Parts: sequence; C-alpha cells; structure tokens
Amino acid sequence: MTLVDDNVDLNLFDDSYSFTPQVRECVMKLTFLNVATKHVSSVMETVWNLANKTADRLPSRQTVNNIVCEKVVVGQKNIGY
Repeated sequence: MTLVDDNVDLNLFDDSYSFTPQVRECVMKLTFLNVATKHVSSVMETVWNLANKTADRLPSRQTVNNIVCEKVVVGQKNIGY
C-alpha cells in the first residue's frame, strides 16, 4: 500500500504527532533534488492534488529545515565525522 492508493487517506502523522518516516523521507529526497526548503510543502501539495488526495497537514518551512538538519547529521555520522 502506498500514499497514492485510492483507499488510503493521507494521514501524515504517527501516534506521537510527528510526521511519519515516509513524509520525512519525502522531504529529504525533495531537498536532495534541489527543491528549496520554502517550496517543499507546496511541491508535496501539488503532487497530492494531481493524485486527487488531500493531506491532513503539511510540514512548515521550519519543520522542513529541521528535517534537513537531521539529514546532515545522519549523513555525517554515517561517514564518521
């Protein structure tokens, strides 16, 4: 089952009211593809609209920035910094 299946609502939060790992991964991939952090939420919303879906909430720019910082830290840990 994926986010764009017809019978799946786009609930982007888990039980702890954090964005799901899939949303966090999506943010990381979009920024890796050089989507500016201020445009990540609008890109996500546009893609979901094209799939006839509506998200319950989108990440704010600050949340996107925090996820990008986490990506950098994890990357540095993986290469041994």
